[in-house]
Amino acid sequence: MKLNNKLRFAAVGVVSLALVAGASMVASATTQTNGSAAPLYLYDGNGILLVDGASLGWGDDMIGSSVNNDPSGEFACPVGTTGIFAFLSAPGTETVPGTWKAYAPSASTVPPSTC
Repeated sequence: MKLNNKLRFAAVGVVSLALVAGASMVASATTQTNGSAAPLYLYDGNGILLVDGASLGWGDDMIGSSVNNDPSGEFACPVGTTGIFAFLSAPGTETVPGTWKAYAPSASTVPPSTC
């Protein structure tokens, strides 16, 4: 039971981090001053772009896209990509998997051949 609660807490953290990061990037996605390799735009399950302050229910779908006008926007994986993960990390250590606090394979629909 404790492990299940820890995993649930980590999942909530990942979703919260994604929502906060996505919301802050919507306003400044053209210039990535945060060190990110690419912009991330978040859409609800109906393909509607999420704006600052938007919230989703625990079981609601969320779509990540590389463009702000199409929820189907594809991401280009950086050279050396080994997989797609949801993770928690301290700011500045996002690109160093060994420093991640928690991680799990992502349910991304990006075909493995593109990474």
